[in-house]
Amino acid sequence: YLIELTLRQIEAQKKLIKADAIFSEGVDLFSLGTEESYQAAAEKFRLATSLYLEHNEKSEGAGLSIFFLGQILDVFGEKSKALKFYDEAILFFKNSENEFLKASLLTRVGGAYFALGESQKALETFNLALSISRESDERSAE
Repeated sequence: YLIELTLRQIEAQKKLIKADAIFSEGVDLFSLGTEESYQAAAEKFRLATSLYLEHNEKSEGAGLSIFFLGQILDVFGEKSKALKFYDEAILFFKNSENEFLKASLLTRVGGAYFALGESQKALETFNLALSISRESDERSAE
């Protein structure tokens, strides 16, 4: 029984390492900033999300992958679709101690609301991001 459990843990760890590598490839492609690289990055982030979710349904890796998918949609002007991804990504970070990441994500959400003409929602979201940033002393997110 112990050997079987250990083997399952090793296989799960291998999937996580693979997901991290694919996520990293996605980040590299995203940073190139071209239409083709964004499309290739989106494929990497979709695959990484799938692998992360197989490993642990509430992993920050999955949340980050979903966040990047939202950013890609945002870059292509698909603000409504981007918001759906941002909202999903937020769920992965509700209990996270990474306040900078939460504030950054909320700033993106606010920007999408603003672009959609929802000024009040944008203002509320920006204020929440600012509040989180100030509370955590992560001034770079301001």
